[in-house]
Amino acid sequence: MHAGDAFYHHGTIDGRTPVPAALRAMEALVAWDLKRVRDNHARLAELYRHADPDLVIFSAHDPTLFEKVRAEA
Repeated sequence: MHAGDAFYHHGTIDGRTPVPAALRAMEALVAWDLKRVRDNHARLAELYRHADPDLVIFSAHDPTLFEKVRAEA
């Protein structure tokens, strides 16, 4: 599942990797409704933690996840 602009760093959904402060700040600045952004992050993180083998979540903004998906294609 390509998450589009829903997140910019894999730490947003994996819950283990710290998201760089600059990305968190940028997201807060451009968000129309920061609560909705955070709610969406929580939903994506829940899907990610579920670890369904048929579902891969990625964003082209995140080079780590993008390269993982590209390598598996």
